[in-house]
Amino acid sequence: MPARSPARSRLNLLLGSALALRFQRVGFLPDLYEGRHLLEEAAKRLTDAGVRSQAWLTLGRVRFELAHVSAATLLSDALQAYENAQRDADDAHGARPGSRTAARALYAQGCTLEFMGRTGAARRAFEQAHDRWQRLIASLTEVDWAEAGAPRERIGRLREPGRGAEVRTDGQRPAEADRRRLAPPWWPFTGVKAG
Repeated sequence: MPARSPARSRLNLLLGSALALRFQRVGFLPDLYEGRHLLEEAAKRLTDAGVRSQAWLTLGRVRFELAHVSAATLLSDALQAYENAQRDADDAHGARPGSRTAARALYAQGCTLEFMGRTGAARRAFEQAHDRWQRLIASLTEVDWAEAGAPRERIGRLREPGRGAEVRTDGQRPAEADRRRLAPPWWPFTGVKAG
């Protein structure tokens, strides 16, 4: 496909998402690096804010994973992608009732902030995500009830004594099982054709 083709950004988004999904399922690390590159290109060049928000959402999860395996990627990079996803979703759909992408981006921000040990900011992000899901439910938007209830569960967990801050005081990383449990979900990218 020609580099200047308007469909190239959507193709990059589809390919980057497919590579991220394959990494999630198979664990082939080069897929993560190539997926990041394609998703970053898509997020920079897509003109449709709604589609661009989904690119940022997927890129945030890829960056979150890369922060675990590469010193060149920081959790703050993932957080920035999730913030961009929320901003673009709000630009495309508004905040009332909003969109699933915006609610997911807020939830992912909370997951990332909790993982960084910023429990106060994580709690606020989870509360905002919960509010967004409630707006969607009130507007009779079809939602996944488990997904819509996840922010409230995380808020409750953060209120438990000794819970929340996953950055250990001894400087060690959390156990792999804890890391996977606290990580934002992988949301499959759907709904966009390359053409």
